Amino acid sequence: MRQRVLLFSFVLVLVLLWSAFDSLKVDYLILVNRNHSLPSYWDSIVNLVPTQSVDGEMVYVEEETLIHFRELQQDLLLKYDIDLQIDSAYRDYNTQKELANQLRAQYGVEYVNVYVAIPGFSEHETGLAIDFTLVKHKVLDKVLGHNDNKAYEQIHSILHKHGFILRYLAGKEVITGYGYERWHIRYVGEEAAKDIYERKITLEEYLNIY
Repeated sequence: MRQRVLLFSFVLVLVLLWSAFDSLKVDYLILVNRNHSLPSYWDSIVNLVPTQSVDGEMVYVEEETLIHFRELQQDLLLKYDIDLQIDSAYRDYNTQKELANQLRAQYGVEYVNVYVAIPGFSEHETGLAIDFTLVKHKVLDKVLGHNDNKAYEQIHSILHKHGFILRYLAGKEVITGYGYERWHIRYVGEEAAKDIYERKITLEEYLNIY
């Protein structure tokens, strides 16, 4: 009898543990910024899939995010003849740390404080964020911010139709904690993206956490 009770208790614990784990789904509205770190369980639930960057390097993106990014690419190519490519996507903790140190040495502390997240607090660690680039103007557009304003306006105008938002808006630096980045997009799902785009707000404002 005692063995049956122990066996039942053991099975019950397994069921409860499985139920708790199964309930941990990828939250596409997860907030990761200077004040909110990535949850410790995130790596165990996010499904990262490989793809190629504009440089031909292997990068990883969350599965659903990549599906919708491919649809965005196709839409932009057909509508505006814009060839959108991935410059960078998922970064693990150590890669983010190395990047922060590299940019600090290259551009200084002030640049890093405005544009770079510290490890554990970077959206790139979620797999839901992508830094895109235009193939013809990779360096000029991303680093120096030259030219192609019309192309960026066209890109930004249809992001929400594919579930993406422009994450760091101009004039919202106090709220997001980062300077304007016209190349950094984040997947949140079509419903939220549409609302955020139409209201011209940030993810922080949408979630009322700022």
